Amino acid sequence: MSLSDKLKILKISLEESADAAAKKSQDFIEYSDLSLSASSLKKKIEDIYTKIGEKIYKDFKDGEPDILNLKVIFEYCDEIKELEKELSKINKKILKLKNKKECKQCGNLIDKKACFCDKCGSKQ
Repeated sequence: MSLSDKLKILKISLEESADAAAKKSQDFIEYSDLSLSASSLKKKIEDIYTKIGEKIYKDFKDGEPDILNLKVIFEYCDEIKELEKELSKINKKILKLKNKKECKQCGNLIDKKACFCDKCGSKQ
C-alpha cells in the first residue's frame, strides 16, 4: 500500500472520529438542555402542589371551605396536568438520546433493543 493510500485511510478515519465526537458533544448538550428543562418543570409542579396545600390550609384555618375555592384548586390541577404532559415529552426525548426505553411492566430503564427486562424479566 502506498503512502498516499495510507494517508487517505488515515484522513477518513480522522474524519469519522471527528464526526462521532461532534455527534456525542451535540447529544450531550441536548441531553443537558432537556435535563434542565425537566428539572424546571418538576420545580413548577412542586410549587403548584405547595400552592394547593397552602390554599386548602388557609381556607380551613379561616373556616371558609368554599366550593368556589375548589375552582382555584382545579385550575392548579389542570396546570399540573399540562406541565406533566410537557415533562413526559421531554423524558421521551431523553430516553431516545440514551437509546433506552421503559419496561412496560415495571418501568425500569432498559436498552431500546432489549426483548426482556433485566429487572422483572417481562417480555417487551
